[in-house]
Amino acid sequence: MNMMKIEEALSEQGKCVFPVKGTSMLPLLRQERDTVVVVPLCEMAEKYDVVLFRMKENYILHRVIKIKKDRYIICGDNCISKEVVPFGSVIGVAVGFNINGNYVSVDDEEYVKYSKKQVRGRWKRILKGKAVYVAKRLFKRSHK
Repeated sequence: MNMMKIEEALSEQGKCVFPVKGTSMLPLLRQERDTVVVVPLCEMAEKYDVVLFRMKENYILHRVIKIKKDRYIICGDNCISKEVVPFGSVIGVAVGFNINGNYVSVDDEEYVKYSKKQVRGRWKRILKGKAVYVAKRLFKRSHK
């Protein structure tokens, strides 16, 4: 679904359902399998919300990990780097997901637990990534 169709659907229908692209929201959302249901953002997003925002010519669907005075700090569940996103760049918030054919609401108890675990576990992903990087460098050095 292109950018205009997403914005049109949000404006005219009050929601938009579209397929997930990419791997940034793994393990929750898988490309070519899952879809996301997004509604327009009417109020402030909250920590743990999955929001749709515009960055240059692309839409990105990532999770809010922190809220600052005038911006969100956002990160994909499968990412270690974070984005700083002005409030005005967020156009929608996920209310549910079709995961492997099953609908999951963002109010679902298991999903809420998962969301909190993903935000808390970000530092583990960062440390794991750094450990893998160091191990690869050491391995290369020892095999020269």
